[in-house]
Amino acid sequence: MGRKPNVTQEEIIKLIEKYIDHFTTNNFPPFSDKLWTQMSQDLDGKWLPCTVYTHVRSNKRGDLLQARRNQRILTSPKLNPVLIEDISESDEEGDSDTDVDDDYIPKGQHDEEKLETFDLLISSAEWTLIKPDDSTDNLKRRLRKKTWAAVITRAFWNRYNFNCAFLAKWSRVCPDFEPEKNEYFLKFVAYCKDGQNCKNIMIGTAYEKSNDKGLRLLIKTRDTRREYHKEVKRSLNGAERKQVGSKLQKQSAANYREELLKDNMEFGQDVPHFVQENHIYRQVRMEIYKEKAGMKPNEKLDVIKALQKLAIDPRYINNIHNIGSIRLYVWYCTQEQLHVFKEYVRVLKETSQISIDATGRVIKEFEIFPGKITGHIFLYTVTINFEGKTICVYQMVSEIQTQEFIEDWLKFWMRLDAPAPSESLSDYERAIPMSCCLTFNNMSLKDYVNTCFLWATAEKKRKHRPAKILIRIDDAHLMALVSKWKCLKHKDHPYIKNFFLCCVALLVDTQSVQEFQRIFLLICIVALQPYEDTEVSISSIQTTVLDARKELEQFISVRKVSIDDLEASVTCYQEIKGDTIPSFEEGESGTLTHQWIKKLIKLAKTSTFKGSEVSVNAFYLSDYIKELERIAKEFPLWTAAAIPGNKNHASTAYQEGYFAHMRRRIFEFTNLPCSAPRFVVEHLDSLKNGSNLLAAKLKHFNHQQKQFSLLPQQEETLEDNTNETNNSKPPPKEAHVTDDSDVLAYEKWKGLKNEQIFIVNNENSDEEPVVKDNFKVTTEQSPIHDISSLPSEIPDYEAQKPFSPLQQEETVEDHTDGKRIHNTSSLLSQILDYEAQKNNFVDDNFNLIVNETANRKVIEDKVTNCKENPFDIPISDSEKYKKLNLETSKTKSLSYTTFCRHPGHTSIPLTDHTYATVPISTDEEIALENNQIKTIAEIVEEGKKRRTR
Repeated sequence: MGRKPNVTQEEIIKLIEKYIDHFTTNNFPPFSDKLWTQMSQDLDGKWLPCTVYTHVRSNKRGDLLQARRNQRILTSPKLNPVLIEDISESDEEGDSDTDVDDDYIPKGQHDEEKLETFDLLISSAEWTLIKPDDSTDNLKRRLRKKTWAAVITRAFWNRYNFNCAFLAKWSRVCPDFEPEKNEYFLKFVAYCKDGQNCKNIMIGTAYEKSNDKGLRLLIKTRDTRREYHKEVKRSLNGAERKQVGSKLQKQSAANYREELLKDNMEFGQDVPHFVQENHIYRQVRMEIYKEKAGMKPNEKLDVIKALQKLAIDPRYINNIHNIGSIRLYVWYCTQEQLHVFKEYVRVLKETSQISIDATGRVIKEFEIFPGKITGHIFLYTVTINFEGKTICVYQMVSEIQTQEFIEDWLKFWMRLDAPAPSESLSDYERAIPMSCCLTFNNMSLKDYVNTCFLWATAEKKRKHRPAKILIRIDDAHLMALVSKWKCLKHKDHPYIKNFFLCCVALLVDTQSVQEFQRIFLLICIVALQPYEDTEVSISSIQTTVLDARKELEQFISVRKVSIDDLEASVTCYQEIKGDTIPSFEEGESGTLTHQWIKKLIKLAKTSTFKGSEVSVNAFYLSDYIKELERIAKEFPLWTAAAIPGNKNHASTAYQEGYFAHMRRRIFEFTNLPCSAPRFVVEHLDSLKNGSNLLAAKLKHFNHQQKQFSLLPQQEETLEDNTNETNNSKPPPKEAHVTDDSDVLAYEKWKGLKNEQIFIVNNENSDEEPVVKDNFKVTTEQSPIHDISSLPSEIPDYEAQKPFSPLQQEETVEDHTDGKRIHNTSSLLSQILDYEAQKNNFVDDNFNLIVNETANRKVIEDKVTNCKENPFDIPISDSEKYKKLNLETSKTKSLSYTTFCRHPGHTSIPLTDHTYATVPISTDEEIALENNQIKTIAEIVEEGKKRRTR
């Protein structure tokens, strides 16, 4: 016999009745309410407030229900969530294993003859779900447990709309029955869950086997449709529970219940017995999530163990690469993501870019080990954008936000054989750009800024770009930081704040160091001089403060379109980020750019004439220059002034768009923040679709490039050659491709669209080789192999001074001015490609070079010894080379068409080419190039000797 309880049932019922006004509905007062403390005091402290709260809320011993009945309140207590393990097989889907008589009827029920008969047809699909397993050898088999009662009672409700919630008692299937002896094929018994009031019974019998239409059943039960019935529910378990759980993965519990009520309930009817409460559906959905994570339904979540199970799960093998157990972090990416990123970099090359950013409020904080709660957990992603499609290619969730840790994360990505892109975009949170610079360029951010500044200010650039990877800062993020400066935030007049914001936008829009210097000096003059008529004289600027401000306003009006676009991106960025924009962290001091900026500020402070006190400068704001100096010393990061090409504004808008899409679509039916295993599983499942879509886009992009390169082009005529010689235009500058529609045109100019053209010998002629049919190119399409154009450039360049091997160094200016010197490494690359396709490229082109040089010599002799000069008068260089070029142009047309265009994209990655590791210049290449140069120089020297004779 147990001990006597401290509080009897009668005492607690009377106490509940005393405060019954708070318990008329199932919306109980919160745990922090003073009501529970007062009830505890009424019991003289026998129960603590938490005990009273749990006892009343859980309706223990039925005390709450009894108190409501005493006060004539008909509200039923709230049901507790039901786990699948808590359901008794004997009460719900047990099917008693003991044999019973064929005419068995539960005690206390009416005779079978007094029950009404209803006809029911079970479809073939439903019969397939409940039929017994054929592998058993028992003569009397049973229907499938935890399934047949739900299927039959649901079909019976659809036909007759009974309020009874029938539970399974037993079933029997006799495959070898004999219809002649009135034997049955199937028989089952079920009873209503309301055993106190309804006490109804269902007896089903089938006298024939199932056919194509299904199984015909005769149901005997009492008709309770015109009787009042207590609201009862069937327990959700078995196959039905898993089926409902799978549906709840794509919609919320409340929406799923609303759809059931809409489809199965009409006005005046009771709620169907198979429609559960929302908390039960949420419990079912949680069980499915645990099953995906390799956990049991009633197992308490251990985040670290669940992540470790996911790492070895066959579905996610080789996807989760690193897990932290002391401080949480998870590095994960799929093999499809790596493959897509490799193809993306291979196709776009110098226009490929990545965006790295982080977002919070995605994973709940938890106790990682006893006594230690995790910090704020962020999601870091590396994303790319191609033809309007944005996907992640590398991810991490981590509570560690240091630069060293992000650098390790990116270096691990490189060890997974991820190629380096051309540009890296990020916000002005210094940990990310510093990590990118150390990972991709192997230099600090300070050294990178110095390198870019020296490269941009150098008169002769020895490299095409200052660093391997360009590190750029999102301009919208920079402008958002500037708008929050205290010196601008407290300005009374909005025009002054808008003026200085537009000045920063002018700096962002600069394309050269000289342009940046002039605008920066004008800004400093306006903000540092207190009077408008003060004169400032600098080597490049001589102006007053008023004129400097008017010049800036003129710049703003001219570039209003680009400034408006930048302001629109700032507004969009602030709407996404809200008030979570971090403050600017000042970078390392002592850079060359910082010293240069300080010098410019010092020059702007000096004045040749101090203005009068009458003309006060309303735009005097020295604090603005202090703030501007902090970001100006790293201007190569957020402007295009110190990087090659005419770059547009750096933007990570597609990265922010991905985060919004992730919250709105991927986790549409999941409340964020959620647990770490659940987030990682759902995110990995969503990444597969994005990788597949982008892989398809890249495949079609490559195919379209190949088809475009195979299109025949018009043959170049002599007149066209003459026009192009007279009106030659430099190739377009390399621009940053922001619109997907411009990618094709950009790649075409770069030579990536051109297909390989192979030289063949004409069997019907012993003359020069010709090109295959349908392959015709112009001189501008093969600048690398255009060796025949070198002699025509001698009058403009080489004839003025002797040729020196030191002049072979190739610079950026040479490309922009159209002066091309033969690149032996590019020629060797073309030769190796052609050899791979078994084409005799080397011999044909070498013979063509020799023949053209010989023809050049003959033409020169002809021009020098022509009949128009019978007295051997020395001809001037201009006249001689004018005639020489005229004679040479007649033989150029066939020579140019024999050279190949740039090779188009193939399915072979760039790293698979053998020439990728060939040195820039070998001894054989230098010898070959010197021989060619020597031959040309001899021709020029021999012509000079003829004139002196």
